[in-house]
Amino acid sequence: MTGAQHPARAKARGCTAGVILAAASGIYPATYHPYFAIPGLVSAAIFAMVAASYRREAHEAATQDPRSTP
Repeated sequence: MTGAQHPARAKARGCTAGVILAAASGIYPATYHPYFAIPGLVSAAIFAMVAASYRREAHEAATQDPRSTP
């Protein structure tokens, strides 16, 4: 990927935004009852794992092609 960002890097950014939104949607209902936070926090954890996977993929692609931008 010469001179352009790897697509996995953009996907990782999107998943990071998903983590923030899912955490917020998990914390807000917790003001009513703590158990209501569980679905939002679980989805935030899943988004975080997917984002880490995409970051690793982008990092591996950047190390294989030294011309790509990090």
